Amino acid sequence: MKQSQNLENEKWQAAEDALWEAPENWPSEFFTRETGVVFSGDSISVVHLAYLDSRGDRPKGSFS
Repeated sequence: MKQSQNLENEKWQAAEDALWEAPENWPSEFFTRETGVVFSGDSISVVHLAYLDSRGDRPKGSFS
């Protein structure tokens, strides 16, 4: 069970890392939450991104 949980944590971390790096690789000035979901491979939802935004925990240069 613990190995399965570690694998899930690693997948979650990889998705979150991809999300934080995505704005640097995006050809546009704007990056929506929906785009973030795509970059995370649907591992992170629009609702979760809204939650992070409400905490002020968002990529550098973003605005709401």
